[in-house]
Amino acid sequence: MVHMVIVGENYLREIGQTEAFSLIASRSVRGSGKLPRLSSNEKRGACSLVTSNYAKNPALYIVMTLLENKGESIKIKNLQEELSIREDFLLEIIEKLEESAGIKKICNDTAILTPTGEDRLKMAVTAVTMGATIEESASMLSWKEFESFCTKVLEENGYSCVQEFRFKSIRGQRFECDILAIRKPLLVMADCKHYLGRVKGLRTIVEKQRKRVDALSKSVPTVVRSIPQIVEWNEAEVVPVIITLFPESIAMVNDVPVVPGFKLNQFIQELPSNIDRLARSMIYPSKQEKLLKYRASQTVRRSG
Repeated sequence: MVHMVIVGENYLREIGQTEAFSLIASRSVRGSGKLPRLSSNEKRGACSLVTSNYAKNPALYIVMTLLENKGESIKIKNLQEELSIREDFLLEIIEKLEESAGIKKICNDTAILTPTGEDRLKMAVTAVTMGATIEESASMLSWKEFESFCTKVLEENGYSCVQEFRFKSIRGQRFECDILAIRKPLLVMADCKHYLGRVKGLRTIVEKQRKRVDALSKSVPTVVRSIPQIVEWNEAEVVPVIITLFPESIAMVNDVPVVPGFKLNQFIQELPSNIDRLARSMIYPSKQEKLLKYRASQTVRRSG
């Protein structure tokens, strides 16, 4: 939910102010995006918020409104009324956003359509570069949207993927990772995060991911048959990865890569040459499979 409302120049004149595009954080824009009726106190509150990150930034308002609408169209005429700006200026902004944020004009250029899929992720990143906070932009995307985007990138690089991969450790403890990406001889165990928050929280996330990898590597006899692609592999390396939407560059935390979503393609292509620098665990699927078959045959003999 976008906790803001654009107040144009005409509206501010009603309360004795001339600054255009101030923001009020007390109401939310929903669906039609029409300005709500504000109380006298709320109108006075507009004066104290002219220094907001969104002040004098109609392009950011448009992006955030589109992100919130999730696939619905918005009439350009309505945007013009809400922003209190000239039509030619608004159309110029929209034209630039078509290039940078992937929005599209429809209905004979009388409305704009909210992007879907990967374009919504691009728009969320664009919003941050324009001044939105990471928290606000990330809140517009569902975790499923981001996970699906990451899966698509991995699949385009030749990996087969299992989303929400679950397994039990040899001690019976249950584990789950967002994506298990499989391409001989690698198993990439990915945890997808919108927003990582503080450094302390990031370290906790990384340690949990390392524990999942460790549990998988020690539980091969019980999980190898749930990953049929690897049954015949002599060996495989399991690599923990954290994928997030907003960091600007690939970082390393305790030898675990923290990869921004829009550098995932680059990271995955360079992974084989950088594997020695990363935390990882070795497993031997075919050896474990042969051992399981041998034990099963011995059990049959004893029972016979």
